[in-house]
Order: sequence, then structure tokens, then C-alpha cells
Amino acid sequence: MKNPEKPFVAVLGGAKVSDKIKVIENLLPKVQVLLVGGAMAYTFLKAQGVHVGKSRVEDDKLPLATKLLESAKRMGVDLVLPVDHVCGFSPDEKSEAREVTDRNIPPQMMGLDIGRKPASCFGNT
Repeated sequence: MKNPEKPFVAVLGGAKVSDKIKVIENLLPKVQVLLVGGAMAYTFLKAQGVHVGKSRVEDDKLPLATKLLESAKRMGVDLVLPVDHVCGFSPDEKSEAREVTDRNIPPQMMGLDIGRKPASCFGNT
């Protein structure tokens, strides 16, 4: 981790940005690409003004997400967020899931997983 071979790509997921703050701050100066998935991606997306419907968001961490996005840009790090989603009306297994090919999530739905586009974008990085 002190002098990683390049290109260095990191993939992070999880529910909360607050759980990953130190990890993100430590990775940004070292990586060229940081892929963010899981529920914490919706905090970053909302900080960018993307409609995230009823997705899990840490509203109190929106300023921090904005700061981390700005830091990544300033450092030349490609911080990759989902551009499409698998959505449902609840995280319940019985809830019908459907693919939303737009970055914005319908108001009555919540993001449950990344869609197919980020995976293909990563393959081109």
C-alpha cells in the first residue's frame, strides 16, 4: 500500500460512507480509479444532485461526500459511481426488482444494487 503498482484500482461497497471515511481518504492519493458501490454510493449520488428515490442515504454525510468527490477530482482520481441500478420497492427478497437504466431512481423505488453499466465502464478503464 505504500508504493502500489499502477494502475491501482480500488472497489468499495457497504452501507455507510461514515464507516469508510478513513479508507477513502487513505486510498485517494494512491489510486487512479475508485469504484463505489453498495448503499453508500447513493449518498455520493445524492451529493451530486442525482435523484435516488427511497435509497439508503446518510443525509448528514452529504457535505462529506461532496468534499470527497472534490478531493478525488483535484487528485485526478476517477471516482466511479453507478450510472444504472437494480431497484425495488423495498430490500425485501419478495420485492420485485427491476433494472433502471437511468442514473436517476424513480421516487417510489430504492437502489438495491449496481446495474450493468459500471461493470462495463470498469472494463474499459
